[in-house]
Amino acid sequence: MKRMIIQRLYIICLVALFIYSGCSDSKDSVLFYSFPVYANHLPKLNSADQLHALTVADPEQDAGDACERGDLRFIGDRPSMWIIPGVPADSIVESSMHHNGFKIVALNYELSTNAVFIKRRDIYEDAYNRALYALMKTNIVGAP
Repeated sequence: MKRMIIQRLYIICLVALFIYSGCSDSKDSVLFYSFPVYANHLPKLNSADQLHALTVADPEQDAGDACERGDLRFIGDRPSMWIIPGVPADSIVESSMHHNGFKIVALNYELSTNAVFIKRRDIYEDAYNRALYALMKTNIVGAP
């Protein structure tokens, strides 16, 4: 019972604190919530579409595409703790978070309890962040 309450509070916090920042309406695009908050609304999130998007996503390509758009935000593990999986907590990451904020993979209550989604999300976050970090570290994209 307590765990279910915590999960529901977690989702309520996501809805209250984050905005949608996806760059495409394609069903094959992973959707993100942004931090810090710049607006107060969220789109409807289709669980099946988000799970499919994570299944077909190429995190290294997505990181490169994000860099080309000027999106130098890492993907955080959860909104309540600024943990950036896959990369060291060094000056590159800290500077990027300070200047750009971060984003998290969008989810809803259904997805937050789906073990397949959680595993794919964790793998995606790790690979995306490592690719973005490598681009920033090698000055292909200048760190902020």
